[in-house]
Amino acid sequence: MSDEPDVPDGLPLQGGLSWRLWRDSEEVAMKSLHHSFVTSMADGSLPRSSYEHYLTQDVFYLEHFAKAYELVLPKCKSHGQEVQKAIESLLEGARKEIEHHKSSAATLGVFLVELKPVPATLAYTSFLIDVAQGPLGLDAMLAAMAPCARLYGYLGCQLARRWPESKTGPYADWVNTYSAPKYLALPDVMEKLLDGMEGITDYETLKDLYFRAMQLEFEFFDAQPK
Repeated sequence: MSDEPDVPDGLPLQGGLSWRLWRDSEEVAMKSLHHSFVTSMADGSLPRSSYEHYLTQDVFYLEHFAKAYELVLPKCKSHGQEVQKAIESLLEGARKEIEHHKSSAATLGVFLVELKPVPATLAYTSFLIDVAQGPLGLDAMLAAMAPCARLYGYLGCQLARRWPESKTGPYADWVNTYSAPKYLALPDVMEKLLDGMEGITDYETLKDLYFRAMQLEFEFFDAQPK
């Protein structure tokens, strides 16, 4: 294991609301980084059947992640056209991620016709849809969605830095996708939006949503077969 300095660390920019929320949930993020599912992707020892199961669950999750963006688009009107365009770009990014997962699954011979979520996946997607349909504003939805986007970028970068061999191993596609600048631009956009809305919803409410999402992400990894 080593640390490659040319790979970004995957962390949010320091000083803003998103950074504060990350720091208040960082312990759970570290649990995900050191989870056996994640570390076995890094060292290549994860059984292929486990990864295939993960892909099916993640596609189901991402479809609802995209749906949450669609549901909050009407809430963008009060924030102006630039914010609406940014949310639309994030929605497009989520759709492309779904297609990438489907392509990866097809390469492995897994065809995602009927997706059956396990309880951890369903808990996570239900949480997102409930927040999107609830009375809170766009900043609350971003606080509920940012942990997934940022955590994947962080994990991709940290795996590439700490396990350089992961960039060419059996799960190199996952590591290289989530450590790439093209992907890292997505949580950056989301967090800049969230940072610009500081003060609309009280911090404790946002922190609870962010922490809950981070915990659900850990439970999502924990639900994958070992």
